[in-house]
Parts: sequence; C-alpha cells; structure tokens
Amino acid sequence: MYDVYFIYRSVTHGQAGRAVLEKNRIPSRLIRSPRELAPSGCAYALTLRSRDAENALRLLAGEDRRPKELFRRNPDGAFEPLRL
Repeated sequence: MYDVYFIYRSVTHGQAGRAVLEKNRIPSRLIRSPRELAPSGCAYALTLRSRDAENALRLLAGEDRRPKELFRRNPDGAFEPLRL
C-alpha cells in the first residue's frame, strides 16, 4: 500500500522526482494531491510505501528533487506530517 505522500507544487517537479525513484527501482505513483494536503491550490504527490520513504528522500535530496512537504496516511484515512 502506498501510504507516504511527497508533495510537489508542480507536475514537472513531481515527474522529475518520480524519474529519480524509477531509476533507483523504488515503486511510486504521481497523483494530484488530495485537497487536505494542498489547501493553497494545485499540487502533486508522489505516493510510495513507508518502508521506502527514507531511502527515497535521501535519493531525491541527492538529485536536488526534495519534496516541499511529507505526509503519511493513517489507517483511518487521516494525514499526518512526516519527519524523516
């Protein structure tokens, strides 16, 4: 289950982040961000499994593709900020 959300403010930045993860064989999906995570307007989210989150963030930071925000979706559907 993809329960971690890396938030990007543009689709282009999200696609670049996804390319980094794809190159390193980390499965992810690029989706429109849920409204709760983008109250100021349009945003995109790379979703991935929590077990891959730390490694993914390290790889993204190394390629200057760090997301603006990080969230985890709880089993009850609520989002909580994620600190890695």
